[in-house]
Amino acid sequence: MGDEAPPPKVKKSKTEKLADLAKQITRSLNLATACEQQGIGHIRDVGEHLTKAKKLVGRGEWSKWLSQNWKWSEQTARGYNRRCCRQKRESDSDETLL
Repeated sequence: MGDEAPPPKVKKSKTEKLADLAKQITRSLNLATACEQQGIGHIRDVGEHLTKAKKLVGRGEWSKWLSQNWKWSEQTARGYNRRCCRQKRESDSDETLL
């Protein structure tokens, strides 16, 4: 019972190895694309939230609010705001084309 040898490993041909690699590449690329799409959505959300916060904070208080609630630079916050506004404009323009 315990003396049985493991089954011999079957060597794959070069074609089989390449086919396996192609499947792995496709799977990894699909996962990366899905993560990228989720990331883009999160980036848009950050921009939207920052834009709303900026409107609520009021004139002259934005820098102070950012220093207390945002761990990156004000320039980075502006980048998120711009991206959010640009995507919103593009989305609105796409809807008018329909």
